[in-house]
Amino acid sequence: MKIIFHLPFEPDKSRHSASQIRPFKMIEAFESNGFEVVVILGTSSTRKKQITEIKQRIIDGEKFDFVYSESSTMPTMLTDSHHLPTYPFLDFSFFAFLKRNQIPIGLFYRDIHWKFEHYKINSFKKVVTNIFYKIDLIFYRFLLDVLFLPSTEMGGYIPELKSLTKISLPPGCDISPIRNIKRSDKKKSVNILYVGGIGDLYNLQMLLTTLCNLKNKRIQFTLCTRETDYDKFKDLYQKYFVYENIHLVHANGQELTKLYEENDICCLFVKPTEYWNFAMPVKLFEYISYKKPILAVKGTAVGNYVEEKGIGWVLDYKPDQLELFFYHILSNNFRDIFHQNVQRTARGNTWKSRAASVANSLINS
Repeated sequence: MKIIFHLPFEPDKSRHSASQIRPFKMIEAFESNGFEVVVILGTSSTRKKQITEIKQRIIDGEKFDFVYSESSTMPTMLTDSHHLPTYPFLDFSFFAFLKRNQIPIGLFYRDIHWKFEHYKINSFKKVVTNIFYKIDLIFYRFLLDVLFLPSTEMGGYIPELKSLTKISLPPGCDISPIRNIKRSDKKKSVNILYVGGIGDLYNLQMLLTTLCNLKNKRIQFTLCTRETDYDKFKDLYQKYFVYENIHLVHANGQELTKLYEENDICCLFVKPTEYWNFAMPVKLFEYISYKKPILAVKGTAVGNYVEEKGIGWVLDYKPDQLELFFYHILSNNFRDIFHQNVQRTARGNTWKSRAASVANSLINS
């Protein structure tokens, strides 16, 4: 079994963002499912050479089961570092060639930030890039067999692609070996962890204000974010870290694993803007990988998932609801309630299972 993995940009393994990590996880997952993976990725000039070679192999009779592609966060034609369309139709003419040769094409459409107000670039750039994003959608409509999305809810925000078959393909889990530190003494603290950004989409201020107002040392909250991210929003967040129960750390690697070991609950209780109606961040599945129950917001895609799988608490985005939750967990032995469900969810949502889902969808399309 042989497939083509297409990525219209040069990923950077040193960056820990989802768009850079996910492609490598999926390549490994396809290989672990027994597929030989022929990769197209890189700058447009690099892809041009790779595409020319693979087209010739197909003309010579080589067979491929399907093509799986992942979009960039940039428009496909502008993914080079200079953001100019050097070879504007390179990738889509390749897709057209594949279609003529009856090779199924599936694409993971990563995000649609460009459709929302939080997409903050200057007006001229926004007009230009939005034209190119819309060109992507036109080509997707006519060339794809299956459109993969982070959540089914995202499909409702892309009416341009309503005719396409859409399948949910959220991030996967790495099953992480982790020591669960037992805390049977109810007088000890409940430790809550948030890992991720603190920008406009990840507004934690209501959560932190509620924790400050409680002034309860038995609830310890740790915010782990990149130092560069914190520096951007320091004026909004530094006031919270004078409280003894709220801590700021910048951890990764083994330090991050230790943080997960030391905490009881992971948190995605952020302000529910419209984007959260369908967003499924990679951190959700990292939390699940570390087998931690999750605190989420009711009505969001994350909240719906947590509720459906029975892997945590889902609350209305209201301070009084949050206060009641904190009092509840202090007075109840909650730690084993979700343990089996989280473990089951982690096992059923590996990267390998994501790749198997793609293969099944495209081979049978």
